[in-house]
Amino acid sequence: MSGISSKYFTTGEFAKLWGVKKQTLFHYDDIGIFQPAKRDSNGYRYYTYQQFEVFAVISVLKEMGMSLNEIKIYLDNRTPEGLIELFEDQVIKVNREIDYLKRIQQVMKTKIELTKKATLIDHTKIEIKEYQEDYLILSNKLDISDDLKFFNALVEFLKDDELGHATLYSIGTMISKENLLNQECTKYTYFYSPITNKTQARMLFLKPRGKYVVGYHKGSYEQIYKTYELLLNFIEEKQLKIIGYAYEELLLDEISVKGYENYMTQIMIHVEG
Repeated sequence: MSGISSKYFTTGEFAKLWGVKKQTLFHYDDIGIFQPAKRDSNGYRYYTYQQFEVFAVISVLKEMGMSLNEIKIYLDNRTPEGLIELFEDQVIKVNREIDYLKRIQQVMKTKIELTKKATLIDHTKIEIKEYQEDYLILSNKLDISDDLKFFNALVEFLKDDELGHATLYSIGTMISKENLLNQECTKYTYFYSPITNKTQARMLFLKPRGKYVVGYHKGSYEQIYKTYELLLNFIEEKQLKIIGYAYEELLLDEISVKGYENYMTQIMIHVEG
C-alpha cells in the first residue's frame, strides 16, 4: 500500500480518473479550494491518492448546491464538529430533494396511467360507476367573473407549496350541484388536486365514495357544455338525483396529443338513486 499511497498523479491523470477537465483542477487551485500536493521546478502540479476523499467531498457538496466559496470556507476551517453539522444540514436537504423527486415520479406515473386509460376509452359512452372516497386539496373558491381572475387563481394554486410542485397533470376542476342544476356547467367552483398524505394539507375535501355518472368529452372546452347536456339527460332518464359536485379531469392534453380537437376530459357527477 505504501507504493500506492506515495504515487503522484499529473493534472491530466488526476482529471481523467475523476472525469473532470484539467481546467477544473486549475481553477480549484487558483481559488485555493483544492491544491496539488506538490509542484515541480517547472510549475507542474502533482496530486496524491490521499487527496481523493477531499476531492470526492468537494464534488458531492457542489452537486448538492453548495457554492465553491461555501465549500472553501468549510475546508479551511474543518473540524469533526463542523463536519457533523455540515452533513446533518446536507442530509436534510437530500431528504427534501428525495421527497421532491418522489412527487415528480408520482406525477409522471399518474400521467402514464391517465394516458393509457384514455387510449382505451369509448368517449361516446356514458356509464354509472362506483368510486371509493378520495382526499383532495382545494383552491380558494373561484371567482370566474373574468378570464384573468380565473387563470390567476390557477397559477396561484399551482404555486401552492402544499401541492408539492404539482403540475397541470394532477389538477382538476369542480362544479357545484347548484350550478349543475342551473345548467351552468362551465361555472367552476374549485380547482383540486388529489393528495396521498392528508396530514400535510391545510384545506382538505373528502370526495365521497358512492355512485357517479361518468362521461367523456372529446374536443375543446368551448364545446364541453354539449357533453354536460348529454350527461344531465342521462341522469334524468335514469331517474337519478345529483347530490354533489361534478369533477373534471383532463386525460389527454397538449402534452400527449396535437390540437384541442383531440383533448379528452373525464367528467364525474355524484348521484344517487
